[in-house]
Amino acid sequence: MGVARKRSTRNHYDELGGDVYNAQYGDEQPPKYHLALRLAPPSRDGLLLDDGCGTGTFLPDLGERGVGLDLSSSLLSTARWKLRGRSHLVQGDAEALPFRDTVFAGIYSFTIVQNTPDPIEALAEMVRVVRGSSWVIVTAIRKAFTLKSFEGLMRSQKWGELHFSDADPHDLVAYARSNER
Repeated sequence: MGVARKRSTRNHYDELGGDVYNAQYGDEQPPKYHLALRLAPPSRDGLLLDDGCGTGTFLPDLGERGVGLDLSSSLLSTARWKLRGRSHLVQGDAEALPFRDTVFAGIYSFTIVQNTPDPIEALAEMVRVVRGSSWVIVTAIRKAFTLKSFEGLMRSQKWGELHFSDADPHDLVAYARSNER
């Protein structure tokens, strides 16, 4: 079930392509980016992950410390062209992040948890790769979650600190700080 869903999601975004993706989602992403940057400004003390980076629109905000991960080779191809080597890009699975433990100083994850077969595993992977006492920003679309179900999903991990915002009409936002390790 999970592998087939991942394949379907990857194929959907590969077929959609970067130009259509940008046209379809380009207007709704920047408000989330601005909120995330207010909640968790990019750290100068380590790498930052954009987990589900799509065409890399948010990565310039992270500077040279930004690493983008996406399942879609088509979206990453657009990101490579757009960013021209200014960010590191990795094709990979949010439920099996191809990074060592505690490598990131912070993680931004915009509207991908609803696209994963196992959102709890995707969150567990974020917890695994973020340093102790670092932050994670996760957004989810309201079509997929109520505030209560999103809170339940986020609470499935043992965060040191957890805050929610439902002010956006389209998305739910969580700010989480990992526990000390």
